Amino acid sequence: MAATLAAIAVSLAGVGYLAGTDPKRRRAFRLPPAARSSPRLGWALVLAPGVLLPFAAGGAGFTVWIGAVSVVGWAIAALPPERTARVGRRCAGLVDRLAGFRLRPPAHDRLAALEARIRALEAQLAAAHPAANGHEPAPAPKPRPRTRKAEPTAEAVKIARRTELQSSVAAPRSR
Repeated sequence: MAATLAAIAVSLAGVGYLAGTDPKRRRAFRLPPAARSSPRLGWALVLAPGVLLPFAAGGAGFTVWIGAVSVVGWAIAALPPERTARVGRRCAGLVDRLAGFRLRPPAHDRLAALEARIRALEAQLAAAHPAANGHEPAPAPKPRPRTRKAEPTAEAVKIARRTELQSSVAAPRSR
């Protein structure tokens, strides 16, 4: 039973970490991006106990673990964003202590480095191709080709004459 409880605790720490640092969830609730996010580590924490638990606690322990993680995971997902952020921060601290190292720099550091690289490439491009920097006038649109007016066919002329005759015959005579 102790192995099952430990596996549930580790998995729920991973679920809390994922819920607190998920970028899409944070955008949906208009929260700032998480300072650090490592979804692979979070998913490893959620799923790794399921691999080891059948050997440590048997089939019953595995069944209890999968049921508890499912129910409590849905409960964590249903929490309001403020409470989820707190749970995520606490779980992130636990994940950091468990991992003991940083896998990647924080997202805002990567974003700043990417923006700096884009600015450098744009400056390099502008220096190499001065006409391509957006100040060159746009080319004039090509004129549409002229189309010839189609000549009416003999059948169309006959139909038009017949319609004119019918309308003049059907018109009431003025007295």
